[in-house]
Amino acid sequence: MTQPAVRSFLANFEKTPTTRKHVAKVLRLIMGEAVAAGWRTDNPVQGIRIRLPKTPKLAIWEQSDVDAYSAEATLQGRHSVAAMIILVWEIGQRLTDLQQFKAGIDYDAGRGVFSFAQSKTGAQVTIAVSSMLRGVLADLCRSDGEALFLDEATGNAFDTYRLSHEFRRVRTAVERAGGRGLVLRQLRHSCVIQLARAGCTVPEIASITGHTFGSVNGILSTYLPRDGTVARNAQIKRGLIPQEDRPDA
Repeated sequence: MTQPAVRSFLANFEKTPTTRKHVAKVLRLIMGEAVAAGWRTDNPVQGIRIRLPKTPKLAIWEQSDVDAYSAEATLQGRHSVAAMIILVWEIGQRLTDLQQFKAGIDYDAGRGVFSFAQSKTGAQVTIAVSSMLRGVLADLCRSDGEALFLDEATGNAFDTYRLSHEFRRVRTAVERAGGRGLVLRQLRHSCVIQLARAGCTVPEIASITGHTFGSVNGILSTYLPRDGTVARNAQIKRGLIPQEDRPDA
C-alpha cells in the first residue's frame, strides 16, 4: 500500500469528511502497528491530513425561514422535505427519528397526533400538531404502515445522506432568492428557542423535543437571544404587567 493508494481510497469519503478523517485515523494506527511488527518499513498514512469544514455557528430559524424553505421544497416537488421542516419546527424531534416514522403507527392522521418512543430517552410521548401541518401531512397520501416521509427522487424512506442532499438543493435556491443559508440540524435547537420565547418551562420544552433538562438549559444559556419577547413573557408571568401590554402599544 502506497500513499497515493491511500489518498485514492480516502477520496471515496469526500462527501463525508468526518468519516474520512476517522477512516484515516484507523488506517494510520493499523499501518503503525505493521511498522512496529516489522511487516513494513513505512507508514503510508503518515503525513496525510484531513481538514474538516468549519462548523457554522448556530443561526436560529425564524417562522419566516420555515415558510421560505418549506415553500421552496414544495416548489421543487420535495413535499416530504417541506413537511419535515415544518414538523421539526413544531415538535423539535431528531431528524433520524423522523426518518423512521410510519403512517398510522407513529402518526394518527385522524387526530393529528404523533405518538412514539423517543430514540434517546425511550420515553413514550404523544404530541399534537397544528391544523396546517395536518393538512401538509394529509397531502403526502401515505398508507398505514408506509414510511411517512419518502424521498420523492427514489421512492424510498430518507436516509441521512439523501435528506442532506435534497435540503442543500432547497437551501441553494432560497439563498439565490435572498433568503438565509441555514443548517437543517439546527432547526431542532431553534424549536427549543421558540418554545422558550413562547413562555414554556424547561420541563415543558423537554417533554416536546426529547432533550434532557440539562441539554435544554445548555441550549437556552448559549443561544437564547436576550430579546424583548422573552423579557416581556417573564414580566407577565411575574404578574408585573398585563397580558395585553405590548412595547409598541
